Amino acid sequence: ELSQEVARQERYRLPRLVGGYSVNFCRNPTSELFGELPDRRDGRGRRLADASNLGRGRVIGSGDDRTFVCPACGRHSVVKSNKAAMQEYARLSRLHRRTKRESCPSVACINHGASLKLMPSRYRRFGKTAKGDPRYQCKACKKTFSLGSPTRRHTRSDLNGKVFRSIINGQTLSAICRTQFTQPAELYRKIDFIHQQCQAFAADREQRLPDVISGRSPYFATDTQILFVNWPDRGVRKSVEVRHICTVMKDTNYVIASTTDVDPDVRPVAIEKAMEISGDFGKPRSMRENARVWFASEYLNHLRQKHAALNRSQARLDGEFEPDAEDVTLLEKAARVRQDAAEFAHIMLVKKKLGDRSAYLNFSTDRDAGLSAAFAAVFANEVRAKRVRIADIAFEKYLTTDRRMALVAEGNKHLRNIQRTLDASGMELGTGDPVSPRQQDGAMEALVRGLLEGRPADHHYHLLMNRYGETPAHKEGLAYPFHFINEPHKRIIFKTDPTHLNYTQIAQFAVRSGTHPVDMYHARARTKIMGFERGLATAGPGGLWYYKQYYNPVMVTKMVDILRFAHNYTNLMSKTKATPAMKLGIAKGFVYERDLFSF
Repeated sequence: ELSQEVARQERYRLPRLVGGYSVNFCRNPTSELFGELPDRRDGRGRRLADASNLGRGRVIGSGDDRTFVCPACGRHSVVKSNKAAMQEYARLSRLHRRTKRESCPSVACINHGASLKLMPSRYRRFGKTAKGDPRYQCKACKKTFSLGSPTRRHTRSDLNGKVFRSIINGQTLSAICRTQFTQPAELYRKIDFIHQQCQAFAADREQRLPDVISGRSPYFATDTQILFVNWPDRGVRKSVEVRHICTVMKDTNYVIASTTDVDPDVRPVAIEKAMEISGDFGKPRSMRENARVWFASEYLNHLRQKHAALNRSQARLDGEFEPDAEDVTLLEKAARVRQDAAEFAHIMLVKKKLGDRSAYLNFSTDRDAGLSAAFAAVFANEVRAKRVRIADIAFEKYLTTDRRMALVAEGNKHLRNIQRTLDASGMELGTGDPVSPRQQDGAMEALVRGLLEGRPADHHYHLLMNRYGETPAHKEGLAYPFHFINEPHKRIIFKTDPTHLNYTQIAQFAVRSGTHPVDMYHARARTKIMGFERGLATAGPGGLWYYKQYYNPVMVTKMVDILRFAHNYTNLMSKTKATPAMKLGIAKGFVYERDLFSF
């Protein structure tokens, strides 16, 4: 059966399935063929009007602009690389396992990542260290490693906590060296150790996530933040973007996943050589063997075009492009993952962590069509089973504080008026999802009932999804009139079919959906990590120079993981008596430095 599906994919000029999995189908959740892999129409003895016998689309276009056209809804879905998405997911999944200190330390070894507890036959006992810790040898590469206290070889173990607190309190790396009387080499080793401990601790605790949300209907917010890394190029100030994708659980503010599009284990120059050998340059991006990361010359050309305004000397831009020595040196530190592969992999990681025991999962995105479509593709089976709901959230982002406060007061007045009407009428409210009650639920249900009651399903599509594109952009979706100060004039544009929801469920979704939790976390990242703040205006041609940003994109990834741990588990960033992990139920108290470094 799998070989037949592979043949079908090739026939439709689509990338091959990876492990029986593909993201190349109609990604419109309201389509009759949503989630169905492309196939030819079998018309033998069938009526043309038989919807179950529709042809499963065609691929049009050429090169990187190839799209799959659904025959049921006519929606165009850009063809993606299945292999790139699965490769990036495998990398992220490997980073979130607690097997680093329990497996072969050699990255090139086949046993790297193979846990000693799960696969003991791959290792042999190899005595003990001078301090009595057990030592093991890998049978494949003969490398040895020992298990014991993580700080057993540290000569300055007191520096671990000082560096950890300094990082999340906005100190630069040079300032940490000055105040803690250490050298950059030792500081970088401490950061590597702290990063490793944060990942291992979080991976161990997050194994309980499916249990704590079992039977619940949690809400999540996902958005992308752009961070910058300085890129020195012969005295011309440039910057490189690093995409920071976060998914935050509403109510608890627990950061489920926080990833970047940086892979420190791959070199773009080596990828380019591999592409030449495999003939990838003559293929569309989605059909390449190496489609996950940017290769060297392509990425350098992209940077040069993007920063053309900063390089006023056209002599450097005209003619054949020759990468600078500084550019090539920096590219040797890490590779940038393509945006679509990074988004799909992030969502796959979220799906893996959450499991399948919840009643419903509700996701909100910030008007990012690609991100909401990626959610629909990854959760295709759950969407068809009516267990996952996805919506884009729109609101006014550029209002003054006074105007926001005025809207909040206006919304509260409107809420009181509706509540008095409900009390006088004695209207009975319906039954919704297993979520905690909110003051606005009843009033919002009354508004939804008045808007949709007595209307056919096509009107529901038009009012909640703007399916036909007839509504102006500022009136898309369902309006939420009880303004929240951080999301004034909020509108909920459903991306999954809302017609199976009752009025109570639609009202609950409207009240609880939103991107404020992830926006708040992104704002905290900029204030807590010195290298993440916005650039300062300069008198140079570039306009902005990120004078305290990092020069290595790998450092951004490490700081993102450290910040996530500090936010979720410690009392160093919590304004309340309970951390997000305590609210969620995977921690009973604050996690202190001694707990982290002895894990």
